[in-house]
Amino acid sequence: MKRVRRWLGGGKRPAAAAAATGTAEGTRVEPSTQSSAAANADQDTSFRYKPLPTNSTIRILHVQRQAREWNAPWASLSLRGSLIETAVDSGLQYFALSYTWGDPTPCENIEIDGKTLGITASCACALRRLLRGKTERYIWVDSICINQADTPEALEERGSQVAMMDQIYRGAEKVLVHLGQGDAASDVACKTLKSLTECYMAAKHGIGGPMEESRRKYEELADDALGEIHLSW
Repeated sequence: MKRVRRWLGGGKRPAAAAAATGTAEGTRVEPSTQSSAAANADQDTSFRYKPLPTNSTIRILHVQRQAREWNAPWASLSLRGSLIETAVDSGLQYFALSYTWGDPTPCENIEIDGKTLGITASCACALRRLLRGKTERYIWVDSICINQADTPEALEERGSQVAMMDQIYRGAEKVLVHLGQGDAASDVACKTLKSLTECYMAAKHGIGGPMEESRRKYEELADDALGEIHLSW
């Protein structure tokens, strides 16, 4: 009876009782490292690249416009999509994007497969412009489709991807060039280039009137454009 009172009153427990609760006398219980790792993985929202299966595999960004943003201004669109792995010669239709990198600091985000990847302002602007009037696009863009990390694996990947750059651009349906956010001056420049092209084609092929008249219009327009460039300098 005394032994029972000592046990209930806070004395040492028998070894069998300690074993039944999963602990031993004097043993400190540590938190499960496996559970902690799983919890951290669930909380990590950063996108992680997976190694490409072969040296001839590339990634294509499938960027999608959300239905609720269909009528939103293109400059305010949120960016989300997924990365598709495919052989460089698979025949998948995609656009290749070439753009000015500008400030290399990632200051915007794109959601890829539910995870967040930081991208530059210039890249974000280019992707949003490509979504104007579109619900989706398949795009190859180097800063997203190639792992830009400084790890040995990422450096090796970049080496093999750069070696395929000519194939990537040749295999694209179109190569799109983004020179940055436009302004009033760049809008005028683009309209002038378009007018010059039309006048040149008319002068070369005699479209829309006598060839001499078309050539004169082209030369006048070209002189005006050069004058505007000279004044801006």
